[in-house]
Amino acid sequence: MRNHQLKTTESGYQSRVRNNSFRLYCWSGAWVAARALMGKEISGHKALVFTLSAVGLDIAAGVGVIAGIPFAMMSAFRIIPIHANIGHLVILQSLMFIVSLLYGDRRYR
Repeated sequence: MRNHQLKTTESGYQSRVRNNSFRLYCWSGAWVAARALMGKEISGHKALVFTLSAVGLDIAAGVGVIAGIPFAMMSAFRIIPIHANIGHLVILQSLMFIVSLLYGDRRYR
């Protein structure tokens, strides 16, 4: 009797694995189909998104150089009371990148 109980729990486990695997395949197929449909929609906007990203990165790098060097020099000569840290420059560049993306997106809508 013990073997019989063990076999029924194994078959219950196997049926759950089979059902869960089938659900996983269905969700994976739906995800692939959604990505394919979304890819067709995005492909027309790809050049604009690439251009906006490139311009945003250029602006962020320019602001980093233009603001970063004087900031470091003023900190070295103790003109400003705070110590120049690379984190400040990263924050400034990130904010400028976000602002330039938002401005470009609004401009080309």
